[in-house]
Amino acid sequence: MIDLFGFSIPLPPALQFLDNPVGEFFITALAWVGIAVVAYIFLTYILRWVTHQLPGEVDDIILGIVRRPLLMLLIAFGIINSLRVLQLPAPFTEWVERILLTAEIIVGAWVVWRMVHDVILFYGHQWAVKTETRLDDIVIPLINLVGAVVIVLGAILLILPIFGIDVGSILVGAGVIGLVLGLALQDTLSNVFSGISLIADAPFRTSDIIKLGDNKIFRVEKIGLRTTTLYSYDEHSTTYIPNRVLTDQPIENITKPTVELRLAVEIGVAYNSDLPRVERLLKEIAWAHPNILGSDLAFKQQSVRSEIERLQQHGRADTAARMERALAKMEREHLLFARVREFDELLDQLVPAIGAREERGLTPAEVRELDLQFVAPANVLMEQVRAALDDWCALADPWANADEIQTQVTRWQERGERLKRRWARLRDGILTPAIEETGRLDTLTEQLRSWLREEFKFPPEVWKDPTVNFLAFGASSVDVRLAYFIDDGRLEHFKRRTRLTRELAFTIHRRFQEEGIEIPFPQTDVWFRNALKGEKEIERKSDGVNG
Repeated sequence: MIDLFGFSIPLPPALQFLDNPVGEFFITALAWVGIAVVAYIFLTYILRWVTHQLPGEVDDIILGIVRRPLLMLLIAFGIINSLRVLQLPAPFTEWVERILLTAEIIVGAWVVWRMVHDVILFYGHQWAVKTETRLDDIVIPLINLVGAVVIVLGAILLILPIFGIDVGSILVGAGVIGLVLGLALQDTLSNVFSGISLIADAPFRTSDIIKLGDNKIFRVEKIGLRTTTLYSYDEHSTTYIPNRVLTDQPIENITKPTVELRLAVEIGVAYNSDLPRVERLLKEIAWAHPNILGSDLAFKQQSVRSEIERLQQHGRADTAARMERALAKMEREHLLFARVREFDELLDQLVPAIGAREERGLTPAEVRELDLQFVAPANVLMEQVRAALDDWCALADPWANADEIQTQVTRWQERGERLKRRWARLRDGILTPAIEETGRLDTLTEQLRSWLREEFKFPPEVWKDPTVNFLAFGASSVDVRLAYFIDDGRLEHFKRRTRLTRELAFTIHRRFQEEGIEIPFPQTDVWFRNALKGEKEIERKSDGVNG
């Protein structure tokens, strides 16, 4: 008779030799081996087949994380349970159990971290991109920063009591040690809390382009616990800056509020130049470039076509061909602008219509009226906006790099999905108004309009048109500045702005020569006073010597 898992099991006569502690140990160990084999088959084959049949991939990831650790924990528990049968000396058994329990805690902590890293953080980042709240944008990076530290500390606090160490006294001592370490590691702790501040205040996010106090331009790669990783465009290098250094200096986020950058070119013209003519010519040059914004879309397209014809006449076929591709993409963008403007105008009409009806609560008749006049047409416009966005994304920017093209397509597809979700929420709130949202549907509509202007493709405003401003009457020229906005400063490895400046400078120089407008350079006139009198004095002295 042996005891197996609390059950008394009689042995046949042929196995009576196992009726002792050693035999019971081997039988118990074999039972645990059998349980481990069954568990392995279940987790590796049966449960994996089940998860493959289910939609999504989260269950597959979780199974991949926990499968081996569960088997290891099962084996460790089986070893502990089997050793108890041998009735070994208590100190030896206790130490073996402590070691195995410690291993179980370590494996459990590893599983928790893998779950946090591979599931919560991975899908949390995707969820944070899709949602509009700032909470998830703060919480997810904070979990990434401190999650590992919390899990390790938790595992240590669970392991220490196993070896008879009083956690309470440890915590008291840790407080004193923490004070000493806090004084010794002021810079490190300052960097850690500065990193948390950067995430909470969010002056920039990953992939933003920033300019620091030394005028160097970087792309944000990662905000870490102690340092922030930046990529330098000028030096093509990775820079690690302590978070405390970042928080103690002014930071210019070039990609906020939008990626449309304002640039300028300064020109000097001769004093005898026709300044109104100079202004018209400079504006014409700027309007004719496809990467410079302009509010008059029809005039913009015509200006670009005229510039293409001019380039072809001058034998610059390659540049003209590239600008033709840019014009085709710009035409699709202008169609997208038109659809977005129509959608925005309909939302603008929807705001007062909702406001006049929602004070007393929307009746079924009013809901049907709003659906007929606004919601149904907006649904049609939404589909047109999405189709126009897909058409615009289908054409590549002729100057962008291959990876930038794919990134841009992904980015705008995500924003298209976000627009669809925001409109669906507003539409459902109108058609099936909930009590808590009945009084703020007009506010939700205004928020959607603001989002269209700030985050989506909205036609450029008039104040973004190219302008020519007077600077000063210089020593040898009248100085003016051509100011303009470019469409996306992130493209071309952040070299779009320099390319545009160079191309505008070449075009201005060429067009000024064709139009006979002089770009003067500094000149100095030297006057010799009393020169004739000095020559006569020299001649007189010379005659006196000869005489």
